[in-house]
Amino acid sequence: MNDKIPVDEKLKERGHVIPFICSLCMTAEESSFHLFFECSYAVHLWCWLASILNQSLHFLALEEIWSLSARGWSPQFTLAITSTVINILSAIWNARNTYRFKNRKIHWESVISQIIVNVSLSASNSKLSASSGIREFSILKAFNVSIHPLKLLIVKEVISSPPISGWIKGNCDGAFAAGKAACGAIFRNSKGQFMGCFAEGLNNGNSFCA
Repeated sequence: MNDKIPVDEKLKERGHVIPFICSLCMTAEESSFHLFFECSYAVHLWCWLASILNQSLHFLALEEIWSLSARGWSPQFTLAITSTVINILSAIWNARNTYRFKNRKIHWESVISQIIVNVSLSASNSKLSASSGIREFSILKAFNVSIHPLKLLIVKEVISSPPISGWIKGNCDGAFAAGKAACGAIFRNSKGQFMGCFAEGLNNGNSFCA
C-alpha cells in the first residue's frame, strides 16, 4: 500500500537493469497496479470474488480495494472481506515469485481453496458478530465461516436438497406475531438453481392461516 514492493517498475527506478515484463501474463510491463489488478491472473481472482459478492469490481487505484470492507457491513463480515482482499494480494505476489524464482506456475484456480481456508480461519476464530441478513449469511457460508450472530438473535441454517430431475421444489414458511401474519416461498429446479420466490403479508391472518 506504500508502493514499496519490489516489482520491476520499482527496481528500474532504483537503477536495476532487468527484463521489464510481468511474469504471470507475459504481455505487459510489471508495475504494482498491473500485477495486482490488470494482469489476467489477478483479474481471474477478482472476478471470482465478484461472483461471490454478486457485484462487479472495478478498481482505478490500489487504495480502492479497501472500499469493499467499508460499506456498513457487520464486524465479522468486514473482517472476512478484509481477509479475502489481503489473501488475494498475497496469492498473486506468491504466484509471481514462484514462477520468477522457481520456474513453477501456480494456476489461479488452485489458490482459491487456500484463500477460503485462510479467510475461514480468520473470521471463524474472531469474537466479532455478524448480522442476520441473508446476503451476509450466504457470503460467509461461501467462505466456510462459522457465523457469530448477535446474542439476541438465533440463526438456524436450513439445508435443502434438490429434487429429482424434471421436478421443481418449493420451500415455504409462514409466521404470525402481534396480530400480523406473512408467508413466503422459494423455488429451485433439480440442479438447485433459483427459479423464483415470493413473500407477502396476509390480511387478517393468524398462525393457522400463515
